[in-house]
Amino acid sequence: MGLFRRSKHAAHTSRKPTWRERRAAERTARAEASLVETEQKIHQIADEVRSDLKGSAQLSRSLCFPARLRAPSEAPHSLVAPRSSVQAGRRP
Repeated sequence: MGLFRRSKHAAHTSRKPTWRERRAAERTARAEASLVETEQKIHQIADEVRSDLKGSAQLSRSLCFPARLRAPSEAPHSLVAPRSSVQAGRRP
């Protein structure tokens, strides 16, 4: 029957938002901006933690396992004995 439908002309016309709708849009915009700022802080803190963990892992590894005690693949080349002398049981 269509008693409560808008006419085709009225359906296409725009209207000014109500005061409540404008206030709600402002609150939403502020909340979204705050969320973006919070996400940026989280990513910044995560990057700092990753770099701190990376640095402390390298530091602890170097303190716990000095170069002369590390596996040959990790030790600097100057401290690694040639394979032929290691296999023969001789010290460098």
